[in-house]
Amino acid sequence: MTMPERKALRIVFPGDVVGVAEEFIAGDGLEERDGFIYATRPGLLEVNMYTRTAYVLFHKPVKIPRKGDRVLARITNVERNLIYVKVFALESKKGVLPLDLSGYLIPPPGRRLRKEDIIRAKVVSPSTPLILELSEPDLGIIFTICPNCLSELRLSGSRLVCRNCGHTERRKIAKNNWFKRVRRS
Repeated sequence: MTMPERKALRIVFPGDVVGVAEEFIAGDGLEERDGFIYATRPGLLEVNMYTRTAYVLFHKPVKIPRKGDRVLARITNVERNLIYVKVFALESKKGVLPLDLSGYLIPPPGRRLRKEDIIRAKVVSPSTPLILELSEPDLGIIFTICPNCLSELRLSGSRLVCRNCGHTERRKIAKNNWFKRVRRS
């Protein structure tokens, strides 16, 4: 039985560690630093098993958020000093572009965020995983659910209110009608 010569592994982004120097030779789109092989451009990582060379195929440019860009993300886990997020969209002049990146959120002081909240955030560090913050008034929660009955919370004045069970709370809401824009009918 013969081993396949070329093997597609996964999509990579600049800064991703794709292997160690003893494993493969860094080809196009990769560089070796301190014994590790890093991606230098986004694309599909491929490995030639015969020559033990890894390289990144670059078909179409992938939009990667830059520092200061606004993104939409879902909170996946909340820990004491760190909030994990899954970034699913990037705001641009052409509209909202889909993304699929992981990141961290710098917790805003005194503001509660919960798992499954949908937020609008600013990119602080564009290397993967992204680092996000909610420091400006137009950043914050744009969709959330009631912790008691899991119904959608609606904005009423400066409070979030559950129309199903009556639960109310104050949270870091994105200003400029962002919370109202994503509300389901």
